[in-house]
Amino acid sequence: MQSQSLYGNWIIALTLFLSLILTVVPLPVELENYRPEWVLLVLIYWAMYAPNRVGIGIGWVVGLLLDALQGTLLGEYALVGALTTFIVNQFHQRLQLFPILQQCLFIFLLLGIQFIMIMWIQGFSGHPIQGWQYGLPVIVSALIWPLFRGFMFLLRV
Repeated sequence: MQSQSLYGNWIIALTLFLSLILTVVPLPVELENYRPEWVLLVLIYWAMYAPNRVGIGIGWVVGLLLDALQGTLLGEYALVGALTTFIVNQFHQRLQLFPILQQCLFIFLLLGIQFIMIMWIQGFSGHPIQGWQYGLPVIVSALIWPLFRGFMFLLRV
């Protein structure tokens, strides 16, 4: 039982690390606005299917790492990561029973709230507000959720 738990913790850490890498890897300028929110998708998945291992603290730490990697205001993505894991942890049993289309809608709404929070924080901190193209990753993330979830089921612990 202990080795399975250790294996599960390594898989969770590895997927979170890979999501951080996918977030900062350079893309062509035309595709930059379509990059999914990899870190939040991984946090949502693990908070939904392993809520006893991925909680608010993990969301906060991963968000701080993302803040450092992207050079954003320290704590911006940490707040978003903590809030995301909190919401998903509260509804994880219900979310697992949702059909895939309802899960996609939930992902869209949750990431939409996170998008509004980030825009709000950036507005208060004096950064210029970006256009509507900044919200495209929310749509892309919701659309790829079925494929992403299917891939993550292969790694499930």
